[in-house]
Amino acid sequence: MSAIRQAAERILQNVKPGHGWEAWQPYCHPDATFRKVGTSSVGMEVHESLPAFAESTKGLAALFPDIREEVQSLAIDEEQDIAIAHVVIKGTHTGDGGPVPPSGKAFEVDVAYVMHLDGDRLRHLTMIMHDVVVDKQLGWA
Repeated sequence: MSAIRQAAERILQNVKPGHGWEAWQPYCHPDATFRKVGTSSVGMEVHESLPAFAESTKGLAALFPDIREEVQSLAIDEEQDIAIAHVVIKGTHTGDGGPVPPSGKAFEVDVAYVMHLDGDRLRHLTMIMHDVVVDKQLGWA
């Protein structure tokens, strides 16, 4: 198994929404960057750093205590040190917060993570997700 694949699998197994930067830090460069590609009908914060994004996921865990990711596939580009993961994120709105009180409604959305690796650590993460899909499933849009 390639070093890039091993690093990507380790990141996907250990870096989860809601854990915050402290949990992500061992798998990422301290100056790691982040970009999110997608849209949202209720507005979504934009983060320029991976630490800021990781911390923001704590709010998702508060809204969706059962939030989870299921990795569907993982592709590796050895020449570019890039791993691309197709992940399905699922959760149920049972926590306080958000634009409406807890509804008990569930969501399921496909996400692509493009991970630029430097050695065994994440240097940059691009998250591609169409948030309106989630907003509609939850009745927020």
